[in-house]
Amino acid sequence: MSTFTPTTLVDVNSSAGEFRHTSTNGSVHTYTRYEQNGNIDAGNTISYNESDYKWRDVNTSDHPGGFVVNTSSTYSSGTFTATSTATGTANAEFIHLSNHYGVYWFTIPMNGWSSSGPTVTSITVANEIANTRQFTVTHTGSLTASDIDYKINGVDITSLGSPNTPITNLQTTSTGSTFDSYTVAKNGTHFIKIGTKVLTFYVSTSNSARSPLSNSDLSVTFPTTKTEWLQHVSNNYNDVYLYTTSVVYHGHLSYGSGDFRIIEYLRIGTSYQTNGFYWKLETWDFATPDSNTGESYTYTSSTGYVDPVALLESTNSPNTTIPVSANFLTNSTFDWNFASENAQAPTSTSNGGGKRRRYPIISTNLFDRQKSIFSIGLTHKDETLF
Repeated sequence: MSTFTPTTLVDVNSSAGEFRHTSTNGSVHTYTRYEQNGNIDAGNTISYNESDYKWRDVNTSDHPGGFVVNTSSTYSSGTFTATSTATGTANAEFIHLSNHYGVYWFTIPMNGWSSSGPTVTSITVANEIANTRQFTVTHTGSLTASDIDYKINGVDITSLGSPNTPITNLQTTSTGSTFDSYTVAKNGTHFIKIGTKVLTFYVSTSNSARSPLSNSDLSVTFPTTKTEWLQHVSNNYNDVYLYTTSVVYHGHLSYGSGDFRIIEYLRIGTSYQTNGFYWKLETWDFATPDSNTGESYTYTSSTGYVDPVALLESTNSPNTTIPVSANFLTNSTFDWNFASENAQAPTSTSNGGGKRRRYPIISTNLFDRQKSIFSIGLTHKDETLF
């Protein structure tokens, strides 16, 4: 695997000074700008995280204002679009910095990497819903099993024992490598990171559509096509996967280099459980490494249930909004509005709508002090009470 050793990064035009390495905390290396006369410019500090390959502005109240990373040693002057983080993976690249006002400032070379770890272009998977999945990695340099970060539902599959074979049959091809992965448990969110590239997908027992579900005097009807589900979230998500008992929205944002900045899955259950219809939100934030786990991203999740029966009794409506705090939803809510009350044959003309009456239960002591229960207006022809 590649190793990173921080070095001094000098302005390629020899006009704006240099960034000197001043401290290291785990995989994060901090640099401070020094002027040409040797004076320290303590407010101008940047960092590089060798785990997620990201440059970041440490002191956001001062220069720099942003970064652009590419393979050119020159950059046009004037205002340019920069991001608060930028990916740098090889010594052949250059980091172009803007000042706090968004105007080009100066350029420093990427430096510090040694050995020839893989530079990955793409990761693809075949038979993703099978227990044995085949992966194809397009890359240069050498790829070993230790370069592959593979998790299912947040669990590193290399920690799984026999009969699982998490990474096997790793072969070199003319364009990179292939490998297989076999796990007894396959359902859930798959996360694969090799180099700076990430592949994610969701696996369930089936990918067929569901039939509508009815419960009690409520009907719950879900969309049956991807187009309909995507319209439900205003097409903010990139895709949606349809399974037997759930659908999973997939959204991502990328940096200019194509590497992921945010990956998000929103799962909406379509099978009525004990507590209602299940939902789960999962987010991987690559702009914010997790200092506690050492991962190059922060993983968060939230779950809940929607019970239309309980909602109808408590709010007089079987539908609701889910406050999922998602990145790809308007106002960070999901409109769960799939339920409707079934029309009933009218029992009288007084209710005006022909819906089944919900009559109050009254307890009284009659008939030789034996306790009896009567339902006002409800007869044996309507339904059985007990």
